[in-house]
Amino acid sequence: MADDQVEDLNRLGEQLEKLCLGSAGRRDEDGNIWAVLGEEGNLFYGPYLALPPGQYSVRMIFALETPPAGTEFGNPGLVLEAVRDLEVIAAFSLDEASLEAGLVALPFNLTAETKRAEIRLHSRGVCPLVVTSVDLRRMTATFRRFAVSKAS
Repeated sequence: MADDQVEDLNRLGEQLEKLCLGSAGRRDEDGNIWAVLGEEGNLFYGPYLALPPGQYSVRMIFALETPPAGTEFGNPGLVLEAVRDLEVIAAFSLDEASLEAGLVALPFNLTAETKRAEIRLHSRGVCPLVVTSVDLRRMTATFRRFAVSKAS
């Protein structure tokens, strides 16, 4: 593993302050990133880390602000993406359930080393959202969605 990859593995964890603002995002005095209503594009992107192959997960915590009266956005038009060297390798379209939960996790696999690992959130500009945390972790076990037993 190259020295820059070891250094970047040490930079995993909370990424919110390290992310760049896109055309559809603005940062408040607390460092949170807000969606700009009416503006389509990325809220944030980055942090462009050199990472070795492996399983990773990005967890985003957010809150849905009260939309203006009469607003109906049905499909919130928000997509969280994991990007390797400018290629989208995993994506998750936020839905009503994730908006209510205020938390999404996007697992992804890097099959080869990368110099430019990136996380980004694209918005159609119709959903009043504020992102309060973007946490990037290397996973030590394979990501699995657990089924709930009928006996429980």
